[in-house]
Amino acid sequence: MILRRIARPLLATIFVSEGIEGLRNPGARIEAASPVIDLVAEAARPGAQKLAEASSDAVRSATTAVDERVELAVGTSGSSSPRQGPSGAHTPTAAETVARHVHEATATVRDEVQEVARGGPLPFDGETYIRANAAVQVGAGILLASGRLPRLSSAALAATLVPTTLAHHRFWEAEGEERRVQRIEFQKNLSLIGGLLLAAADTEGRPGLRWRADHAGDQARLVAGGVAEKASALASAGAHQVQRLAADAADRLPINT
Repeated sequence: MILRRIARPLLATIFVSEGIEGLRNPGARIEAASPVIDLVAEAARPGAQKLAEASSDAVRSATTAVDERVELAVGTSGSSSPRQGPSGAHTPTAAETVARHVHEATATVRDEVQEVARGGPLPFDGETYIRANAAVQVGAGILLASGRLPRLSSAALAATLVPTTLAHHRFWEAEGEERRVQRIEFQKNLSLIGGLLLAAADTEGRPGLRWRADHAGDQARLVAGGVAEKASALASAGAHQVQRLAADAADRLPINT
């Protein structure tokens, strides 16, 4: 439908432009987003702690295995004689440099998982969170504008807009003219969320999941009823045929008097 081809790009435009800006300059948004990030981190801590406790041993074993593999690879690929710089100091090879970075990364992951398992704070990085949220906005916005996976992309955009609205348009904390401006922006975002939810529920005239499930159940009951009726008819016909054959056989048997 031509209306959808026009409406979807219009709805997606703001998310693509804002997402690109968030990827290019995430630092400008960290201060405003910090309270929301802290709230999300605090809410996610209990579940993350249980997950870290369950996976702590597996992570430790995995990081140890990675270090052993990297050390083995460095040992087999390195030269027999160590490299020395102009001052006589050892110059790390490319393999040794990679091994050092891998070891530091695995150690960081292991330490963070163990810290979370002990009840420590989650290693939330504000800039990483903003970049991830912006990347989802760009990707889902492009999908929505092109008409690909429109329902899923609309739901994803609505999900990214919730923390963005809470982070940047907390009008209840402002005063005077700033309060009025932020309230208008907050309400605009609510309207966008409503539009995205409608887009996420749009089946383009095709039956929805509930109708399909109910229809499939009705079809299954009809098929089951038809099968049972045919089976009963076949059983009756078979029984009748057996009785007729038995009667014919009885008539042909000699009778002793």
